[in-house]
Amino acid sequence: MLTFVGLGLYDERDVTLKGRDAIADADSAYAEFYTSVLPAAPVEDLEEFHGTRIEVVDRDEVESGTRVVDDAEDSNVVFLVGGDPMVSTTHADLRLRAHERGVETRVVHAPSASTAVCGATGLQNYRFGASTTLPFDDHEGWEPESPFERVAENLERDLHTLVYLDIRDTDAGEGVSVTDGRRRFMRADEAAARLRDSDVDAPLAVGVARLGSDDVHVFAGTPDEVASHDFGSPLHLLVVPASLHPVEEESLETFAGLER
Repeated sequence: MLTFVGLGLYDERDVTLKGRDAIADADSAYAEFYTSVLPAAPVEDLEEFHGTRIEVVDRDEVESGTRVVDDAEDSNVVFLVGGDPMVSTTHADLRLRAHERGVETRVVHAPSASTAVCGATGLQNYRFGASTTLPFDDHEGWEPESPFERVAENLERDLHTLVYLDIRDTDAGEGVSVTDGRRRFMRADEAAARLRDSDVDAPLAVGVARLGSDDVHVFAGTPDEVASHDFGSPLHLLVVPASLHPVEEESLETFAGLER
């Protein structure tokens, strides 16, 4: 049996009771933290909270799935991910490969940024189009076009866009230590600056920091205003709104400092 367990948004307490039961009943536990992380829960905290050893696997292992699926053929295995499982196509692919090997699978859901962002901003869920991910611009003079094309397409359809921001392994001494290594997180202000400098005609942007925490922070304004704002510690998201319903506008004015 291979059970995918969502860990939620921020720390070790975001897991559901059903997820915690699945972890307690498992013979072994694997986790990946390259698609998402829990900013306030290093793997050591997760192990202490659940009373079990958790093996963190890298992208190559997840995408091959060999060891995880081999283990699940003969024992009860949990695979832990930040947020909600199956939001990432990587997890869906792993589940399919397990199924092809005859391994029974199930999913235990948890809070996800894709839904929690609506509560944080007041933007309505049915107004969102397809989401996108903005990677780091690591090559001078090169800018990925597809994220901004997705934003532009959604704006043409009068739909909001949720922009996930890149997480990257980096050398020791840089980034923020959150799991078993050092990570570099894209900031909402950095993403807003790149939106401002792109060809997308976006009148508004909304930065969101630390979803799921008691210190969640939301700020809305023009891309230039958001690019100048300090959002503090990770994780960050960027939302590019289309036209605003009166309730959405009032929510951003009340809870995100929007000035119109």
